[in-house]
Amino acid sequence: MTRAVLALLLLMGCTAPLPPGAAPDAGARVGYGDLADAGTTAVGLAAGFTEANPALAWAGPATPLVMLGAKYALKDALIKSGGDPAEVNLTVESVSMGAACANVAILASAVPVAAAAGALACGIAYYEYSREDTTK
Repeated sequence: MTRAVLALLLLMGCTAPLPPGAAPDAGARVGYGDLADAGTTAVGLAAGFTEANPALAWAGPATPLVMLGAKYALKDALIKSGGDPAEVNLTVESVSMGAACANVAILASAVPVAAAAGALACGIAYYEYSREDTTK
């Protein structure tokens, strides 16, 4: 467990969600949802769980770091292909926050159906809470 906490602190210390003074639409960024997913994955791996996503499971204990890089690369590619940076970042971060909530539920011994339902609700809530009001 100590290694998981140290890994989480390392991930949080090495990655700033948004540099001070940077515009939210400045390009791809690592956000809170991405960090939450990576952190809860690190805790799960340290507790003996395995990564359920087959696209990332090959990375073993480095999965949280690979995950952060993959999400950043995905956001960057979507933005370069014409996606709105703010929307791309928020959408991927919302999915990541949902995954983090599912990780917490699984760590707390929830059944997969409950974890999936919680992930959906958490991702939607994060999206709705985090998006800017565009009607102003």
